[in-house]
Amino acid sequence: MFAIIKRGKLRGTVENARAPHKLTPRNRSSIPHKIKKNPRLSAVKLATELEKRFAIKVNPETVRRVIRSYGYNSRVAGRKFFVNEKTRKLRLDFAKSMVDKDMSFWESVIFVDE
Repeated sequence: MFAIIKRGKLRGTVENARAPHKLTPRNRSSIPHKIKKNPRLSAVKLATELEKRFAIKVNPETVRRVIRSYGYNSRVAGRKFFVNEKTRKLRLDFAKSMVDKDMSFWESVIFVDE
């Protein structure tokens, strides 16, 4: 302890001896590429992929920290169903069939907003 205080007085500061980074810049940059390819990929699966590819054992929380540093968050967009010509025609036919319904039909319909 005395040596640390002496060094601080001599130099004016004491260096912060941090642990070296577990991930190199190359390893870090591979994470956003994986996320762009598959946004639903979990941090645990990403950590196991890093272990297989680079032989680095990384905690999933470290992966989450890297993901956040690249501007991503832990939310995933909801899946949107693809509307092709077939489903577009089916939707249009359904809408057209509902236009001609009388008022008694619509009084028996329960509208739910979810």
